[in-house]
Amino acid sequence: MGAYDHKRLEFDKVLSQLEAHCHYQSAKELARGLDVESDPHRLDVKLRETEAAMLCLQRFGSAPISAYNLVGTAIQRSMRESQLSIKELMQIASFLRSIENLQRYVDHDVESYLASGLVDDEIVDYEPYLRYFHQLQSFPNLYARIDRSIISEEEIADEASPRLAQIRRQIRDAQASIRNQLNSLIQRHADDLSDRLYTQRNGRFVLPLKADRRGAIKGFIHDSSSSGQTVFIEPLQVFETNNRLRELEGEEEEEIQAILMHLSAEVADYGDLLLSQLGIARDIDFIQAKARLAVDMKATRANINYQKQIVLEAARHPLIDPRLVVPIDIELGRSFKTLIITGPNTGGKTVALKTLGLLSLMGLSGLMIPAAAGSQIAYFEKILADIGDEQSIEQSLSTFSSHMKHLVEISKQDLSEALLLIDELGSGTDPSEGAALAEAILEDFRQSGAVCMASTHYRELKIYAMEQADVENACCEFDLETLLPSYRLLIGVPGVSNAFVISKKLGLSDAVIDAAEAKLNQDTRKFERLLFGLEQDRKRSEEAQASLESERKRLELAEADFE
Repeated sequence: MGAYDHKRLEFDKVLSQLEAHCHYQSAKELARGLDVESDPHRLDVKLRETEAAMLCLQRFGSAPISAYNLVGTAIQRSMRESQLSIKELMQIASFLRSIENLQRYVDHDVESYLASGLVDDEIVDYEPYLRYFHQLQSFPNLYARIDRSIISEEEIADEASPRLAQIRRQIRDAQASIRNQLNSLIQRHADDLSDRLYTQRNGRFVLPLKADRRGAIKGFIHDSSSSGQTVFIEPLQVFETNNRLRELEGEEEEEIQAILMHLSAEVADYGDLLLSQLGIARDIDFIQAKARLAVDMKATRANINYQKQIVLEAARHPLIDPRLVVPIDIELGRSFKTLIITGPNTGGKTVALKTLGLLSLMGLSGLMIPAAAGSQIAYFEKILADIGDEQSIEQSLSTFSSHMKHLVEISKQDLSEALLLIDELGSGTDPSEGAALAEAILEDFRQSGAVCMASTHYRELKIYAMEQADVENACCEFDLETLLPSYRLLIGVPGVSNAFVISKKLGLSDAVIDAAEAKLNQDTRKFERLLFGLEQDRKRSEEAQASLESERKRLELAEADFE
């Protein structure tokens, strides 16, 4: 397994979203532990599974999954010859019913539709996902036995065994005999009783006799009221029947325990098969959770490239509000291996870096990515990032020192199969030294064979990108009219600082701006003016292209009307 900067790229937050879509606790554990798949075949299988599940979810709705997290432990206990509780057996029965519901979902909803001949869209391969459903087995006899035997968590059905049914008939007969005798005594001794109702004490039927009339009915006193005005007496007439009732209740409990033990043994007989079914249900839950996440993100399946080439179209950072996120296009690894993004702080350079890194981790882990169909990510053994302010108070490290410490750790590794994402390279120190260090570090990374995307403010790195054949400039577009970034990533265009233009629009006097420009050396002024001119040419070119496209569409409509 390679090295991947999950935390810096916020992959853990995506996994938290995935976990929230899981039902089974074991599926949640799979979500928390999801990582890059190193085997190309297994990665392809995972991607096709997730894509098929997403298509099933969109066309046929959710597979009916309910979590039964106690079932695995209960099955394993039964296999150790332990007696299961009524609640555990009910959970197992519910799990068996859920398996049948999953089979019905595929048989009635999915496969009946596929066999109907009504499929009118592109040919979709559902099999990578449906194969899990085809491995499901039903256990109708075991389910019927448990369902017939258990009414609720507190009650076993009479039909659970012939002996239990017989015992309960005898109990009902004994209770009826006792009630008849007690009702007769109540009628004869109404004046001697505190209440004309019988009750129970210590599991035996008794009458509430007034304390000063305790000789009126012969029997055994079991209790008295808190006031002492009433005693609860078991009349001699019902003593033997009460004894028989207690015996029957003991026999009933013994028979219930025997029934539970027998049901537990039946579960144990199917133990290995049931555990395998539980694993399949967990896998279906996990794959459907990945599909739900993909639907939420409006994601697609990425093509995996093993030549370190990346082409992302309309890529969106999945943790930014979908109403606010701006899709960006990223190309890297084909005609150039290093991409240097320059421009103002507000331009979204960090978001571009994180988008590339996070979508790469997602795709290589078998998740759909929020990007246009046909987008391509590359397989890397390492995806390493230095993003964000890592200043450490405890270690007394400055921002520069902290970043440099991490970059040193990165540089010591084998980077021939690595994707590097470096934010604000060389910042936090003297500009001339920072620029020199940044260029040297980038060159070292380039020589190592790494694919690298880095952001910086330094003009020297714009020139470096222009001079090296496999290094390219990029910037995040900035609207000088509104003074707001558009967050569009423009590859092939170096970023312009626009500091003087922005300051002037904000009201800074011409004299101050002229004085500032005078402090720049002639080469710097020429270079920034050249970049500004290139930026204006690019905008005019885009406007002209948009105008031509609009005219082309108008002519097509006119031609259609003419025809």
